[in-house]
Amino acid sequence: MDNWKYNNMYIQKIIQDCLSNGQKIHIANCNTAYEMWSNLQAIHQSCGDQTENQLMCKLMEMKAKDGNNIIKHLAKIKQLWDQITLVCTDDLPVTPKLFKKFLAYSLPPSWDEFTRQYRRDPNKRGINIHHFIGEYNEKY
Repeated sequence: MDNWKYNNMYIQKIIQDCLSNGQKIHIANCNTAYEMWSNLQAIHQSCGDQTENQLMCKLMEMKAKDGNNIIKHLAKIKQLWDQITLVCTDDLPVTPKLFKKFLAYSLPPSWDEFTRQYRRDPNKRGINIHHFIGEYNEKY
């Protein structure tokens, strides 16, 4: 029991030392390291959910127009996708397959003929996201 108390106090000290003053408020009334960790986890999880929501809203708003730099457009979308995959620890809100469709839908109507081949050709449907973006960049 003495060993458990010592380890608990030691971990509490480590947690306190690693937190900013603004974060210490979340652990103020905790009696154990486990309570501290649980509180911090709950706070940061809700922040993660908010971040995921903001990133998904940004992603859904991105549409290219004729005359836009398609390479930059696709790079911005890919960057958002990478951020979403980092934030989402459980399930991705958009599967890679649906993300590829979204990429195609985010392009102007003048790209419809080119994007149509990726919906119809079974060989092209199976390519990974990086290859998919690369082919679009090459076309541009």
